[in-house]
Amino acid sequence: NSDIIKQSNHLVETLDEFRSFFRPKSISKDVSVEKLITEVLTLMKLVLIQENIEIGINCDKSIEIDVIETEFKHIFINLINNSKDAFNKHNIENKKINFDVKKEDDKVVIKISDNAGGIPDNIIDHIFTSNFTTKEKTGGSGVGLHMTKQIVEKTGATIEVKNVDNGVCFSIVI
Repeated sequence: NSDIIKQSNHLVETLDEFRSFFRPKSISKDVSVEKLITEVLTLMKLVLIQENIEIGINCDKSIEIDVIETEFKHIFINLINNSKDAFNKHNIENKKINFDVKKEDDKVVIKISDNAGGIPDNIIDHIFTSNFTTKEKTGGSGVGLHMTKQIVEKTGATIEVKNVDNGVCFSIVI
């Protein structure tokens, strides 16, 4: 099936991307944020269906950012996977992840929020630290959010996190 082929191709791209992450070989280009989100959701379609996660997207198709496409997709994949784990950990019934993208002056603000219970106040300031994990029992490595922050900063953007109504919101400003 085409979904399996797309997922396999993405895995190959992911491996290539990790190999070349710190090499300046990859070229950034203007890409639609909506397209990036849609492609990630296509890759993760099976997981989202199995986990019964509802996705909301509020994004004008014309909003573009200058990024390395495959690297930037990892940010969304990582954040969706973290939400999925939090949904399961907190036994959330109506699982929702929202992508809210706005242009503010000369910047693009991408907010990814969920209703998965939030992050405890005593650890929220440490989640981007290398090797920091709350998932020791399930094999978390503490690499995901650290790598997410590295990709964001390599793009010249910033990422912040805060707890919101029954969940968490990651804000990326480019």
